[in-house]
Amino acid sequence: MSGFQIRIDFATKHRYDTYMGGNLELMFGLDLSENELSGEIPVELGGLQVLQSLNLSHNNLSGVIPESFSVLKNVESLDLSFNRLQGRIPQELTELSSLAVFNVSYNNLSGVIPQGKQFNTFDTQSYLGNHLLCGKPTNRSCNGNNTGFQESDNEVKDDESRIDMVSLYWSLGAAYVTVLVGIFASLSFGYIFCCVNSIVIIVFYYSGFAPGIRNTVKVLCCSKYLDLAWLSYMAGLMTQRVIAAAGRVLRAIVQAEIRILNLSGIGFSQFNGFFDDVEGYKSLRKLRNLEILDLSSNQFNNSIFPFLNAATSLTTLFLRNNYMGGPLLIKELKNLTNLELLDLSGNGYNGSMPEFTHLRKLKALDLSFNDFSELQELKNLTNLELLDLSGNGYNGSMPEFTHLRKLKALDLSFNAFSELQELKNLTNLEVLGLAWNYFWEPIPIEVQVPIEVICELKNLRELDLQGNNFVDNNFEGLFSLKPLANLTKLKVFKLSSTSDMVEVESESTWQPKFQLRVAELPFCSLEKIPNFFVSQKKLRVVDLSSNRLSGDIPTWLLENNPELKVLLLKNNSFTIFPISTIVHKLQVLDFSANDISGVLPDNIGHVLPNLAHMNGTDNREQSSHRSYSKLDTGLISSDYVTAIKQSLRSITGPIPVTLLENAKILDLRNNKLCGSIPEFVNTGDMRIFLLRGNSLTGSIPVKLCDLSSIGLLDLSDNKLNGIIPSCLYNLSFGRREEERMSGSGGYGF
Repeated sequence: MSGFQIRIDFATKHRYDTYMGGNLELMFGLDLSENELSGEIPVELGGLQVLQSLNLSHNNLSGVIPESFSVLKNVESLDLSFNRLQGRIPQELTELSSLAVFNVSYNNLSGVIPQGKQFNTFDTQSYLGNHLLCGKPTNRSCNGNNTGFQESDNEVKDDESRIDMVSLYWSLGAAYVTVLVGIFASLSFGYIFCCVNSIVIIVFYYSGFAPGIRNTVKVLCCSKYLDLAWLSYMAGLMTQRVIAAAGRVLRAIVQAEIRILNLSGIGFSQFNGFFDDVEGYKSLRKLRNLEILDLSSNQFNNSIFPFLNAATSLTTLFLRNNYMGGPLLIKELKNLTNLELLDLSGNGYNGSMPEFTHLRKLKALDLSFNDFSELQELKNLTNLELLDLSGNGYNGSMPEFTHLRKLKALDLSFNAFSELQELKNLTNLEVLGLAWNYFWEPIPIEVQVPIEVICELKNLRELDLQGNNFVDNNFEGLFSLKPLANLTKLKVFKLSSTSDMVEVESESTWQPKFQLRVAELPFCSLEKIPNFFVSQKKLRVVDLSSNRLSGDIPTWLLENNPELKVLLLKNNSFTIFPISTIVHKLQVLDFSANDISGVLPDNIGHVLPNLAHMNGTDNREQSSHRSYSKLDTGLISSDYVTAIKQSLRSITGPIPVTLLENAKILDLRNNKLCGSIPEFVNTGDMRIFLLRGNSLTGSIPVKLCDLSSIGLLDLSDNKLNGIIPSCLYNLSFGRREEERMSGSGGYGF
């Protein structure tokens, strides 16, 4: 579903970082800065142990810095600047080993500045405007009064539990790619791993894990399916004692009679010593019954191949994203004759692609995002059903692949093929990816646009032609989709061009014999929705973003397609938002960056009761007088709305009391909302709550303490006053998710 993804910018470490998709589940922050809050900082806030970012700056807070903040073991950014705080900086804060940014400037603090661990890294900017502070890093002497002050060894290691964002992103990326590959394989080829419901998930959690090592190993040895990928997520929460214990468990599991082993991503955590020597590699030979092995996203090199070659029972092997480089020495895996699925993507292999002579049972082969200079025909892989060669930057003609009679899915995206005539031999092809192929060479007109070849593939169900630069082949003007009319099985079609010289034909009256589920035509220079859309009755996803469409929002698409879930219309020139009287199941609606102004239809929430995400931001004004919308009470009364994003100063007025019951995401930043924050009801599932940059007044309502699932809370840059409610310590900021993951005994089933 291109063009739609939840994206949140949240301030931490003096900058705004963007968190998208799965990353949001791992970010926990509280921002109450730039208000008029007064009173003392509640000591109870120290109970928010999972918090990563806490910003209380630019208020009128008084009293002392609570010693309870020393319990915020995961906090990376703590900003208390521009308040009226007094007293000393608690020495106990030096135990915050993840702290990267600490700012208490412009308060009335006094005494000796603590030293040791992370505090050795902070400069004078952290302490400006506190004239009674002394010691390093300031130049002010403490006059020999070092009471309560002992300078710690500057050599203390401070990175044992500091959160490494690069590791975090790679771990998330590995998990994301794993899910995508799994979905793709299961949808296209029926590779369904029915045993997933028996997988043992081990979560090493704090020091409580260590005493149960022996019992845990016993459980592992009785298990056939083992997933240790969670190690990469949990490493930042463990002590060195637990890490050492976990390493012993890792070495012990090789004695187990397991069939499925997932060790993806542990090389980017503190467990990368598991295979750091020859003995570690040899341990793989003991897994005689192993069928599925995932070693993705680690730091392995080609030296692991001879040891993998001993695991002859393997049917599935994932080695993606290990960045091995050099030529692919596939002959060193010649004994894996039972292998059916092999993923070597993202390893930076170069040179000529090998022939895979010995792996005759292969059904799925992923070599994407390497750097092969020469492709092979793979004539020995007669059982191959899935082949992914995308992202190799290959410039030349397509291999014949005449022997791949069973091939059902082929992805050649992100290359530069000069001709694709050989596609016509792949008569069983169901999925074809040709996205971002630039077709650089001047070639005959019948080859420039491979539509004529593609229309011979009668079994085709999915076709991706996004991001192609047809104009470099002197092809300009209308691009007709008529040759596709007879592809009766086509369900997914994606097309876009990098050139504004190509316009997809929209006036043609041809009648398609297919019923699409997904139709994505962004960046196609459309001035009108193509006529073939009128005959479509089973659409679920439509993307017409970034075209030249104008007039009314095409609500007739909803009426014709009762199963439509996603409608993306951003960056066009629509001016009117009519609304149907028919209740519809639409879940995602994006009409941002158009010319729509005024108030949304009053009944939109009743007509679209399942709406989960709506984006109407940045709609351009049509006159010198900007028309600001108010929050539509019809929309917000919907029982199923989970996410609303309305920003860039497009709405005014107070926040309705009934706003977003049962909501999960509320983003109303940078508008002109006024009045107080209402005491919302039924918000137990709210995960993200962002009201920064409005004109809200009054106190922080105690009712916000009922946000039991909150992960990000940003009320900054308003005019809020009063005290900070002490009950905010009740907010979970991720604790409940960790409790669910950890279980009662340190591991769960």
